[in-house]
Amino acid sequence: MKIYWSLKSVPEFSGMPASERKEAWREWYGLVPTTPRIVVAFATVGVCAFSGAVLGEHFGHQVIGSALGGTLGSFANAQASIYMTLRYLRKARKGSL
Repeated sequence: MKIYWSLKSVPEFSGMPASERKEAWREWYGLVPTTPRIVVAFATVGVCAFSGAVLGEHFGHQVIGSALGGTLGSFANAQASIYMTLRYLRKARKGSL
């Protein structure tokens, strides 16, 4: 699975100006049906934040652990969201929705 660091690195959005890219992302992301993958990806944020807090508490830095865990979970959530949105976008362009 390819890692996208920003919307600019997504081939479908790379040639667009920033404002148009953001608008297109909002439009397409809102059309993606809520699938189990999206729900699991969203839940990953909470699980990672909680795990980070527990691990951080062990080392005496619960807030830092929670922040690092939440960041890791958010990154995973973003990757899953981009993947599912691109899948939906490609199917829509082929007319197979």
